Amino acid sequence: MTTLLLALSVMACASAPRAADTGAEPAIRQQLQVMLDAWKADNLDGHIAPYADDATWTTATGLLKGKAAIRESLVKGFLRDGNLLGDLTFGPTEFTRLGPDYMMTNGAFHVANLPSGRPIDGQSTLIWRRDGSGWRIIHDHSS
Repeated sequence: MTTLLLALSVMACASAPRAADTGAEPAIRQQLQVMLDAWKADNLDGHIAPYADDATWTTATGLLKGKAAIRESLVKGFLRDGNLLGDLTFGPTEFTRLGPDYMMTNGAFHVANLPSGRPIDGQSTLIWRRDGSGWRIIHDHSS
């Protein structure tokens, strides 16, 4: 009988919902701000710092695999003479918890003051994973 009660207690604890993680949203908001600040400082490596090394990015032209491929795409599209083109801003961000160590964010982005004179407006869905170093983007779908 004692074994049965112990087993039921362990199962109840294991299935009990975790307390709300109130630190996830502020930590991810901070990462998004790091990205914006780095863009404004023409620091591409700082902009992509929140991406995991194995991150993927779905773009209009296909799937990019790995932080190096994501960086190369941004170099081709936005880096000229060491300067990042345009003024990047993010709109309001919505957060959806996908699991204890996973979060999805949805929001708008806007890139103004491009050489073409035409701004870029789009939507972005980011999947974040918490690891030993904090929250990292593991997938980006921006269009």
